[in-house]
Amino acid sequence: MKSKLALGLVQVGGKLSFYEDMQPQYYKDILRKAIRSGIRVFDSAYSYENADNLLYSVLKEQHVKREEYDITQKIMPLPTFIKKAETSLSRLNCDYFNTLLIHWPTKDERLLFSTFKSLEKLKTEEKCINIGVSNFPYELLKQVSSDFEVNVLERSYSLIWTKEIDKIIELSNEKNIKLYGYTPLGEGLLSGKYRDKSSLNDGRKNLWVFDHLSEFHSLLDMVEKLAIKYSTTMAEIALAFSRQGGFDRIFIGISKPYQLDIFSSTITLEEDEIITLKKLADKISSYNLTDNIYQHRW
Repeated sequence: MKSKLALGLVQVGGKLSFYEDMQPQYYKDILRKAIRSGIRVFDSAYSYENADNLLYSVLKEQHVKREEYDITQKIMPLPTFIKKAETSLSRLNCDYFNTLLIHWPTKDERLLFSTFKSLEKLKTEEKCINIGVSNFPYELLKQVSSDFEVNVLERSYSLIWTKEIDKIIELSNEKNIKLYGYTPLGEGLLSGKYRDKSSLNDGRKNLWVFDHLSEFHSLLDMVEKLAIKYSTTMAEIALAFSRQGGFDRIFIGISKPYQLDIFSSTITLEEDEIITLKKLADKISSYNLTDNIYQHRW
């Protein structure tokens, strides 16, 4: 299965992303180009600062009707979850989300329980169609999906992040949970431009892959070899791997207008190539001792 591609809006997330200098007007131009090229599926979050307002502004400008686009929204588990959802709907000037997710887990079981109840209430009120979670590791996903309705899991998935994916796919198939993936290009690290941290001047230089350069370079070398074989870029090979990973949807973040060209990629890797890449990916993923790509401890 090849996943459908969609646009992630994290690049306008300010301090929450690796693109702190992204200017709203510049990103507005990216959104215009995306919408004119036919993109109609978007991934946002309450914490992405300008994302909701910018998206609505461009959708209105381009005369895109509500029934023509799909929006996934993520909100942190807080007592104000419902209020934030309603604020976000107001920013987007719409009545419902296609998908509403708990953005990150919390160790506070009481808060997590109340947030799920808030999700269920919002769905009952038809303010969202699908509900679910984002960035939940396997064991927690297994637990909450036994106690609550979970229609969707969104998580990072790329050649530098495959941890727990086999178990998660099995569980998702069993419980009919749709999988949405993000960062298929590994925050740009799979483009081949950054073989060591000295070429970076943002928070990506602190990611664990740079503490294991031998394994990271072996992965990049294989991606480069396949890019040569298919007469394409390393980014397209990385995307092909994620698209063939069993996800329903893959969100791609864009920081420059020309990067939207990757949405037209049609590369399909052979099964033995996927297996080879997966082994290398599993190895580099195993060195991160946290349960997420950002080494965030929740």
